[in-house]
Amino acid sequence: MRLVPRKKSLIHNKTGFGLPIGNLSSQFFANVYMNELDQYAKHVLKAKYYARYVDDIVILDNNGSVLHEKYELMDKFVKEHLGLAFHPNKKEINKIEHGVNFVGYIIKPHAKYMRKSTLHNLYRKMEAEFDCVKKERAVVNSYFGMLRHTNGYNERVRFKNKYKHLKFDNKLTKVVL
Repeated sequence: MRLVPRKKSLIHNKTGFGLPIGNLSSQFFANVYMNELDQYAKHVLKAKYYARYVDDIVILDNNGSVLHEKYELMDKFVKEHLGLAFHPNKKEINKIEHGVNFVGYIIKPHAKYMRKSTLHNLYRKMEAEFDCVKKERAVVNSYFGMLRHTNGYNERVRFKNKYKHLKFDNKLTKVVL
């Protein structure tokens, strides 16, 4: 429990707030529960380019005013129909060339990168004491599982060079025995 950040611990949340997103069942039920929002966005708001996974939502449009309007309507919908609220500080409206921040990645038209905060979390975890080699390998492989789907080969090389005690496969996609 000492490794769980205070802001991610249900123990420290107010009553009625928070969800252990790391649990697969929580992700599944969040996706089922939020299906009403998906239907609303696609069929009522006619959002042609809409994607959502758990609480991460992306809508693409050429018009920033349209995006603001759809956001406000969706925010009202989740409050009235689902008893939820969007995080007040996490709305981003920008040009696609700057990248779309979605499910741990920054996605650009011709490249995909891991979020800097996600990489920072990997390095922070590496500074913690692991009680066994198996756990350390599992943590690294989890992050490298994400990294191998990005344009992040150089980041994997940097990591390998910093943590020389770990042995990687030839393609730098996972830690091996």
